[in-house]
Amino acid sequence: MLYIVTAIYIEAKPLISLFNLKKDNSYTKFQVFSNEDVKLIISGTGKVKSATALTYLISKEDIKKEDYIANIGFVASNKNSQLGDIVYVSKIQNAYSDFDFYPEMIYKHNFLEGSLTTFDSIVEKKIENTEYIDMEAYGFFQTASIFF
Repeated sequence: MLYIVTAIYIEAKPLISLFNLKKDNSYTKFQVFSNEDVKLIISGTGKVKSATALTYLISKEDIKKEDYIANIGFVASNKNSQLGDIVYVSKIQNAYSDFDFYPEMIYKHNFLEGSLTTFDSIVEKKIENTEYIDMEAYGFFQTASIFF
């Protein structure tokens, strides 16, 4: 099974279409869309909501060794990235602590790579030494590392 967490519907919509997902009404606290191979949950914005939604989703599942989890969404960038670029995040930082995560590289890829810093609110100015910025990844990965 592939489990996907997105923050907002506009991030989920192309994935719902790509995987032909249907609304799963057995989940009542968050919107979940699924098929036989994929479950997608829309968490809402922020690292706490992302962590909560992921916990809610997988607490109802029998997680297997061959299952995968992905956090897919929009990020802000200080780099010359283009809209639609896919970035494999190799380092996840919390803007408010010194503890970083380094996701395991599970396969070779041709994606852009970079570090991502999670903030608690929208960042409206350039922040030096920061490649990519979001509001969910740190909470997502901290939670995912417990279960996967």
